[in-house]
Amino acid sequence: MGYRMVLLETGCLQVVHALRNPSSIYNESGQIAEDILSIGQSFEHLSFQFSPCCTNQVTHVPIKMAAGLDALCFG
Repeated sequence: MGYRMVLLETGCLQVVHALRNPSSIYNESGQIAEDILSIGQSFEHLSFQFSPCCTNQVTHVPIKMAAGLDALCFG
């Protein structure tokens, strides 16, 4: 794929937990985690990080501007 080291950031803490320990999830989420990890084997290093949407300004500011929203995070 051209990338050796990949950091996957997500705003869903449950996804991070599932990816770090996929055997603990015995439903559709666990299967998705296993699929992601299977694809991730093509990378030399793959890590996962939780990034709440309110702290991820690089992604969310352009989305808010495009949608004409004042706030994107709820809760």
